[in-house]
Formats: sequence, C-alpha cells, structure tokens
Amino acid sequence: MSLFDRFRPMWRHSNPDVRKIAVKGLTDEEVLTRIAENDEDPFVREGAVAKLTSRATLAQIARTDQHPAVRSTAVSQLDDPALLAELAV
Repeated sequence: MSLFDRFRPMWRHSNPDVRKIAVKGLTDEEVLTRIAENDEDPFVREGAVAKLTSRATLAQIARTDQHPAVRSTAVSQLDDPALLAELAV
C-alpha cells in the first residue's frame, strides 16, 4: 500500500482488489469511463465497463481494449444491431 493511498479516492488505490470493490459503488459515468479506458488491471476495467451506459464509449472499448473479457463485457452491454454487426466484422 502506498502512503498516498490514504488520500486518494478508493478507485485510485494502488491495490487492484480495492479498486474492483470501489468500482462497484460508483455511478459517475465520467469516472467509470476513465477507469474503463485507463486502469492497468483488466478486471477493474471489466467492472467499470459493466456499469457504463454510453454506447459510444462501450463501442470504443469493444474495439480497442487489449483484454478479451473487457471487450466481451462491452459488447454484452450493447443492444444496437447495426453497431453489433459492425463490431462483428
């Protein structure tokens, strides 16, 4: 644990297990997007993606994330047939 962890929000904690728990309590779309796009741990990103509502953000993550589980979670959140068809190509 970093000394600075005491002063950071829990979603920025150095321990990914703490960040995963913190994501469960978040509702701020902007913070969830930041986590989904930038967190180093794929399981933290996946948890954030599961809570996102922005179709554009989900589509971007489905196209670009390095981890298959994160991409899969993003795709599962989408319901637009045209977008899903585009992602399938």
